[in-house]
Amino acid sequence: MYQVDYGNGVVTISPVDITTASGILTLTDRLAIGSKVKIAGIAQSDGTLKAYVLTYFANPAPVD
Repeated sequence: MYQVDYGNGVVTISPVDITTASGILTLTDRLAIGSKVKIAGIAQSDGTLKAYVLTYFANPAPVD
């Protein structure tokens, strides 16, 4: 999973390992109602996902 921060015109992308307790804590601490979240995955023929990426935008979120 990746955390994307934006401030002073600079975008910073940080990996977050959500398989660890500290990674889950980082995710839950940063997510808020209205947070922009994007999920992408690579589907396999059996319907499962081979890989996925969860990206969330810490406030302030970029404008679409």
